[in-house]
Amino acid sequence: RQAVRSSHELLRGMLRQLRPHGLDSQGLAPALRELVGSWQQRESGIDFRLDMPGPLPSVGESIALALYRIVQEALTNVVRHSGARHCQVCITHAHGYLTLSVEDDGAGLPADAQPARGGLCGMAERVDMVGGHLEIRRADASGVHLRVKLPLVPHQGESQ
Repeated sequence: RQAVRSSHELLRGMLRQLRPHGLDSQGLAPALRELVGSWQQRESGIDFRLDMPGPLPSVGESIALALYRIVQEALTNVVRHSGARHCQVCITHAHGYLTLSVEDDGAGLPADAQPARGGLCGMAERVDMVGGHLEIRRADASGVHLRVKLPLVPHQGESQ
């Protein structure tokens, strides 16, 4: 069992290092459309929608990868934990920031939710690495509202 756990952790670490398919060749917006579209095609019972009004500005590699992985983890969490029927992903840009909003109509965060573990911890780390801001809260009616603001320019020490 220990060997299986170790192998699992090693595999997860390697997968985190891999570049998402299409991010380099297609660009950020098409890669995000493909990502959300792939979740829509699965038999999850959830209606996924992506709203990106207007073209996305050019961003550095670290910001593009962080945004992609955060969307990926957020949608995984919606499928695994929310019991939602609808999930809206919205990406906008203004005043030097990309803003990601992911909202679902599921069960919401449990009262004893521990935000500093698992996928939520990974999201927070990615946001911190690029100098962004993460907010996760219960949505007004039901579900969860995740909001991420990422700077359009790389954080100190990050490459374009």
